[in-house]
Amino acid sequence: MTLQTLYRPVGLAELLLIEQSGMRRFPKRLPEQPIFYPVLNREYARQITMDWNTKSNAGVADQVGFVTEFSLPKDYLSQFDEHQVGDTIHRELWVPAEELEAFNDEIIGTIRVIETYYGEDYPGDGWLIINNEVCFQDNLAVFTTESIIQKRQMIRRVVHDNDGDWQFLPGTNIDNEVPKLVGLGTVVELDRSIREILRLQENQVALRGAVNTNWVVMPIAKATMTCEEAAELLSLHSFTHNNLEHTKMAKGFIGMLKWFDGNLYEENFLEVIAAIHCLSDQLNEERLDRKIVGDILGICQSIWIWALAPDGDYRCDLFSEEQRHLLSRWFDVIFNLVAELVDMKVPDTKPEHAG
Repeated sequence: MTLQTLYRPVGLAELLLIEQSGMRRFPKRLPEQPIFYPVLNREYARQITMDWNTKSNAGVADQVGFVTEFSLPKDYLSQFDEHQVGDTIHRELWVPAEELEAFNDEIIGTIRVIETYYGEDYPGDGWLIINNEVCFQDNLAVFTTESIIQKRQMIRRVVHDNDGDWQFLPGTNIDNEVPKLVGLGTVVELDRSIREILRLQENQVALRGAVNTNWVVMPIAKATMTCEEAAELLSLHSFTHNNLEHTKMAKGFIGMLKWFDGNLYEENFLEVIAAIHCLSDQLNEERLDRKIVGDILGICQSIWIWALAPDGDYRCDLFSEEQRHLLSRWFDVIFNLVAELVDMKVPDTKPEHAG
């Protein structure tokens, strides 16, 4: 069976009805709408969305537009007339309204939102969530780097700052990077995995090590530090700092486990991740800084010995099962982040402690 992909520009009201169907059916036409018009190319659908749905003054439903994509058997579609209603890109099928139910029955898979555009007067306070997907604005100008656009380098750091601006970066240290201003849709096309982080709030940053690892979200201020501050922070969390009186020695990551008070403090985990990201260049060099690597391994080793190892003299029985699962997730995130940065090969199978 040969499939043909069609497109349809829709407003918010129509899209909400499509969502109610499980993204599988277009709603019935109104009595004054005798024809259903799917279009034959994405460019035409985009043009209608931007020129019509985002510019009407009829309310929120007409201040945002969506380009949808869906597929049907080509043999089935051959019964409908194709019409060119302007330039060569302005081609559409004319499906009689009474045939729409049968047309919906022939849709293979789901109706997908592939582009979204918001008008200047859109009154909403954020991007819409449809079918649990963020309908981001494709033509929103965002900052990225030449290495991501041209060399397809992986996005490891996403920043949503206080002004509402977005940055998609290869890492923390970008002094030698060439900045680029592009549409958000361009970035998503390069790396579709970033869709999951587009709910990031203003004044937040998301960090990760590899495409298949979880994003870690934190306030921008917590992820902002110099390399010297990052190295010192790791030494405090790993309990190797020279100043034993420093408050974070007892309350940092290892201190939190060593003198366990019944609570695990996410702030410690976030600081460790932020510090590792800040030191990513050092971890990517041929000659690794033994102190930095030792501090990170010390943190991982402490999690394993005290909380995750199935047997051992140092296993702490004070952790609840929920806390062990949380420490297991933190262990995986830290370990996989460092493994990615130092280009270490990690087995495909997870250890038994990972849930």
